[in-house]
Amino acid sequence: FLARQLTTKNAEIREFILHCFKLIGAPETPGVEAALLEIIRNDASPYARELALVNLRSSFGATAKSLAAIRDCINGKDEVVQVRAASALAALLSRPDAPPEQRERALLELTQFFRQYGDGCQRSDRDWGWREIGHGILNFGDDGRAVLNTLLADRQDVRLATLAWYVLYLPQGDKLESITADQDAKAHRHHPGIDFAQ
Repeated sequence: FLARQLTTKNAEIREFILHCFKLIGAPETPGVEAALLEIIRNDASPYARELALVNLRSSFGATAKSLAAIRDCINGKDEVVQVRAASALAALLSRPDAPPEQRERALLELTQFFRQYGDGCQRSDRDWGWREIGHGILNFGDDGRAVLNTLLADRQDVRLATLAWYVLYLPQGDKLESITADQDAKAHRHHPGIDFAQ
C-alpha cells in the first residue's frame, strides 16, 4: 500500500511516504526502485528528491542505476539536492570494501565538489554545504584525510584551506565532541590564516 503511494500526484503524500520509508526501509522491489528513480529524476519537490536519494542508497546500495542517478543529481541544477547526492555517493563508495577504482573515482568527484566552496564561491549553500561534503571526504579514512590535508596546505585559496581545516580539526556531528585546551591549541597551529611561528 505504501509503495503504491510513491506515484501519487499529491506531493505531500509522496514526501510523507518517502519519510516513512526512510525510517522503516523501502521495500527492495523493482517497482519501488523504478518509483524512486522517477522521483529523483523528475519530481518537482526538492525534498522528495532528497528523500528518494536516501531511500535509494539505503535500500538498493551501489548499483549501476543508483550510482547513475546519484551522479545525475550531483550535476543537476538544485544545489541542495547536489549536496545530498554527493553525501549519498560518499556513503556508498567510501567503504573499504568498495571496488578500488569506484572508490578512487568517488573521492576525486567529492574533492572537485568541495573545491567549489573556495574563494569566490557563489553557491546558495556556501555556508553549510562544504561541511557535508567534507565529512563525506573524511569517510574515506586516511585517503580522505590526505586529500583534506593537501587542500589545507594550498595557500592559493585561503577559504578552501580554511574549510578543510574546519573539517579536519573542528569536527561536528550528532554527538558531543570533547576537546581539551591542549588539543584545541594544537589544532589552531594548523589553521591556514594564523601564523603561530611568531
